[in-house]
This record gives sequence, C-alpha cells and structure tokens, in this order.
Amino acid sequence: MLDKHSTRFDNYQMAATLEKEITLARRMMEKLWNERGYTDKAVLDASIKVDTLLNRYEQLKENDIIY
Repeated sequence: MLDKHSTRFDNYQMAATLEKEITLARRMMEKLWNERGYTDKAVLDASIKVDTLLNRYEQLKENDIIY
C-alpha cells in the first residue's frame, strides 16, 4: 500500500511530465501553424492535443493534487 507521501510524489511527477508534454505540444502546434497556416487540419489537431493536456493539468490542480 502506498503512503500519502509516495502518492503525492507520484502526482508531482505526473504534473512535471504533463508540463513537458504541454511545452512540446505547443512547440509542434506553433511549428505547424508557421508552416501550414492556422486553418490546416494538422494545426487544429495539434491545438486539440494542447487543450487536452492543459485540461488534464488543470484537473490535477483543481483536485489539489499538485499544490
């Protein structure tokens, strides 16, 4: 059974991983935007990915898991 501190540490790791994924996804979206323009399907897909990651991150914050 995991103790409270182990679970908290795992949640911090999850938040840190999400932060990295958000940064990479934003960079990719910006790259696609510059190459293809804002109306391209790939840009929209990249934007959806960024939004999904941000929503997950916000969910962690709302549940007071990472702060």
